[in-house]
Amino acid sequence: MASPIRMTGLNSGLDTESIVKALTSSYQNKVDKNKKAQTKVAWKQDAWKNINKKVYSLYSSLDSLRYSSGYKTKKATSSDTSKATVTASSTAFNGSQKLKILNTATSASTTGAALAKGTSNSTTLAELGMSSGSGKITLAMGKGEDQKTVDISVSASTTVGQFVNQLQEAGLSANFDSSNGRIYLNAKESGAKGDFTLAGADSLGADALFALGLSYSSEGTNSLYSSYTKYAGGSEAETRANVTAALASYKTAKSDVAENNASIANIRAAYTYANALTARDEAYKNSGLTSAQKDRYETALLASDDAIMTGDNKVYTKAGTDKDGNITYSYKDENGNEKRILAKETGTDEQGNKTYAYYNQEQQGDFATYKVGNVTYTATTTVDAAVFKDENGAEYSLGRDENDKLILTMTKDAEGNTVSGEDAAKVDVTDVTAGTTPNYVTASSADASVSTVADIRKDTEELYLQNAGVAEADKDQALEKLRSVAGEARTIRDFENATEAVTVDTDETYTRAELKAAIDEAHANGNVNDATQTFAEKLQANREKVTNAQKFIDGNGVLASAASLAEGTPEYDAAVDAIVSKVMNAASLSANQRLSEGVVHTAGEDAKIDLNGVTYTSESGNFSINGLNITALAKTEGEGITINTQTDTQGLYDKIKDFLSTYNDVINELTDIYNADSAKGYEPLTDDEKSAMSDKQVEKWEKKIKDSLLRRDTTLNSIMQTMANSMSSVYEVNGKKYSLASFGIKTKGILNSEANRQYAYHIDGDADDKDVASNADKLMAAINDDPESVTSFMKQLVDGLYKNLDKKMKSTSLRSAYTVYNDKEMKTEYNSYTSQIKKWEDKLAAMEERYYKQFAKMESTLTKLQGSTSGLTGMMGR
Repeated sequence: MASPIRMTGLNSGLDTESIVKALTSSYQNKVDKNKKAQTKVAWKQDAWKNINKKVYSLYSSLDSLRYSSGYKTKKATSSDTSKATVTASSTAFNGSQKLKILNTATSASTTGAALAKGTSNSTTLAELGMSSGSGKITLAMGKGEDQKTVDISVSASTTVGQFVNQLQEAGLSANFDSSNGRIYLNAKESGAKGDFTLAGADSLGADALFALGLSYSSEGTNSLYSSYTKYAGGSEAETRANVTAALASYKTAKSDVAENNASIANIRAAYTYANALTARDEAYKNSGLTSAQKDRYETALLASDDAIMTGDNKVYTKAGTDKDGNITYSYKDENGNEKRILAKETGTDEQGNKTYAYYNQEQQGDFATYKVGNVTYTATTTVDAAVFKDENGAEYSLGRDENDKLILTMTKDAEGNTVSGEDAAKVDVTDVTAGTTPNYVTASSADASVSTVADIRKDTEELYLQNAGVAEADKDQALEKLRSVAGEARTIRDFENATEAVTVDTDETYTRAELKAAIDEAHANGNVNDATQTFAEKLQANREKVTNAQKFIDGNGVLASAASLAEGTPEYDAAVDAIVSKVMNAASLSANQRLSEGVVHTAGEDAKIDLNGVTYTSESGNFSINGLNITALAKTEGEGITINTQTDTQGLYDKIKDFLSTYNDVINELTDIYNADSAKGYEPLTDDEKSAMSDKQVEKWEKKIKDSLLRRDTTLNSIMQTMANSMSSVYEVNGKKYSLASFGIKTKGILNSEANRQYAYHIDGDADDKDVASNADKLMAAINDDPESVTSFMKQLVDGLYKNLDKKMKSTSLRSAYTVYNDKEMKTEYNSYTSQIKKWEDKLAAMEERYYKQFAKMESTLTKLQGSTSGLTGMMGR
């Protein structure tokens, strides 16, 4: 708090400032005491945040280890690593498999023939021997339907550099190496997908390729020419007719693929729908719930946790708060009209939770707008305190500050990034409204039909447990089964609400609507499985149609571009003309092609392997098949090579060791903090106290306090005991009881361990732990003997620790969710000290002002007295 500059004691000669400081020292002490206490709270908050981060990290790491999949480690080996390397994931099967490498992946490339000595990027095609005039070169990239063709225009005046640039723009890696006098081309993608072919589209185009040293004969060039010559007729008119007919067939094939794929998708979705109906029936078995109760429960399960529902199952989501602090909920009907419910706090229940009464509201008025300067902020909904946006798209929430001023606080910037704290801009909109603020008329009486989603779930589950007569010990398992209907309900509703991606015209029986009707009828009659069997034949027929249509599409890829255009348009006519021209030229060009001497072209090919008699392809040479990751390196001969897969016992051992290491790191740190040295007599320093010490002394002083803040803390001890007790638990596997000690995993105890390491676990025989390295390795022996039992025990142990930590991090009135300390309570305590500090600073300032005024009055009196004395002395001296 800044102090005013005062000139005191000029007449009295007194050190007024020191006197006032002494007179107000009791108030200053109060200020300092509260500041020190607040500082300790802040330090304690930081200490707890660090602990919470460590405990939560441990908690998160446990999740995967609660399930068998978290321990499944497999090891795969190849009998010839020069031909193929292999690794295995947890899903791979144990055993031996036969592998043949039929082909490795290659990238398409062309090394052009050597050009005349002295050729440079500026050399023209005429200088290289091209005839005068202009022509076109066709670049075909990829295969089948995905093949892309580009016509590159060239002329006698085109330079080598210009041609290379055109190839680069078309999608190839291209370069002219003047030192070798050759053009080098490479595909940007490996495998058949990146394959490319260059061929003359006309005689001058073929002439240009020869001049550039890029004219070669290959399967690709032959295929490119034949892809056009198959449309050839006896005349140009016949050729055009053939092309037009092929385009019509191409479009029909595309339509067949889309339509039959849609039918296949519908049938597959129907299978999922039918299975969901059956699974839902099983989950509700013996529940005694009515159809209406089931529907309401499912709606509640699918809604957000903080939503509310009306009696007719409409879900209202939390939208914000109004200016009086009441919670608002919003719902939009099928026409987009918004409805609102206002929740007014009425008190608390027996558990201390807040209770509310719910009132329906009707809107009257338009959206709110606020204008500050030249910026307009517009509400995106009609809910008070909802989202507002400025002209740049940044989002704001409406609320009030500590002085009850109406403000907009930025929540997202114009790029959509979330902002908070000091980064969140605040705009005072008090008295600057423009437009109409939404006015809602609130119903005079509460709507008793409104319930929270949480209450609906709870009440339905209690009714289910009662109806089904579930024993106390079986409640958790029974409720888990009941709650599984959420996934089935979502599947069912998604199917019911989905629309056709493509209309299925060939057989209306296989639209979603018809499929649903058939399954619903079968479900009502109890024979869903019989109904789904009737779809199998149609599914196979659809697949065959797709295969045949796709085969035609892949074999006529040169038509793809033209087929995508609307008939009768200039673009379509031009595309047909181009195809006809290429067809007319193709036969002659193929028969009379001049080949460049020394050009080498390598086609792009996919890797191909045979695993257990099944063929697989890959663009890159990497294969992921049923848990195996195979990299094909070279072709195999004869019987191929062998892949062996087995359980990785060392991997399972390492999983357990890593878990214990993580646990030890956390428990050791907590124990260090709990048993820290006392800092009795140490308090946070005031600014005056700091000024009398060096920076190093201040740092050392404060570290002493910070290290001891949680010494003997009961909350910290509770966390430590929860962890220790969880780890010492005994679990049964196949009728036999186990603890960690059963596998040679033990603590040293408080007497034998180093300071604060009594809770840490050690694995007998662990080569990295010198204290127990010489002991028999019982853990590895157990893993080698019965890995399933070890896994089963560890699953239960970790699950117990996970659940116990979860309980410690549950939200309460004093702490937030996933927090092990009372963060809310500490925040309140911190804010309380802020108020106390302000109160005592105000009192201190008032007392200082009072004393300074008194001393100022005294100084004034002394001044007058001195003036009178001086006058009297002067008279007497005459």
